[in-house]
Amino acid sequence: MVSEENSAKDLLMQEVEARDLIHFGMIPEFIGRLPVIVGFHNLTTNMLIQILTEPRNAILPQYKKLFDMDNVQLKFTLGAVRAIAEKALARKTGARGLRSILEGLLLEAMFEAPGSNIENVEINSQVRAAWSYVELQRATWNYVELHGATSNCVELHGAERSCIELRRDA
Repeated sequence: MVSEENSAKDLLMQEVEARDLIHFGMIPEFIGRLPVIVGFHNLTTNMLIQILTEPRNAILPQYKKLFDMDNVQLKFTLGAVRAIAEKALARKTGARGLRSILEGLLLEAMFEAPGSNIENVEINSQVRAAWSYVELQRATWNYVELHGATSNCVELHGAERSCIELRRDA
C-alpha cells in the first residue's frame, strides 16, 4: 500500500547506516545509543483510514463508546473519515495526529453532550470546509396538555389548573 512516489525514498531509507546519520549532522554519542536504525514508510490516506477504523482498539470506536456512555450516538460518514485522514497526512503527523484532530473536532460535543438533550453527533464531509463543524442533533420535547390527569398538574393563574406531560417527539 505504499505510494509510488514514496517507494523510492523508502528504499533509500532502508539502507541508512549510523555513519549516514553522523554525516547528516547527528552527534556520534546520540547515534551510539540507538541499537537499531529503522526506516519507516510514509502512510497513505487509505492507511490512515484503516488505522482510524479497523484495529480492535481503533480511535473511532473508542469515541463512539465514550459518547454511548451519555446515550449519544456518534456517527461519521466515509467522507468525514477521509477528510480527517487527509488532514493528518497534510500535517505530516502520521497516525498520532489523528487523535489531536478528533479531539479538536469533538471537544465541544464531548462537553455539551452529558446531561443534555443531544441524541446524535454527526461528523460528515462538511468538516472539510470548517474544522469546527459538528452537527449536534437535539431531541425535541413538547408539552402536551392532559385532560383529567392528576399527576404533573400545575396551577396557572390562581384557580386554573393545567396538567402537562413531557413527551419526546419521534
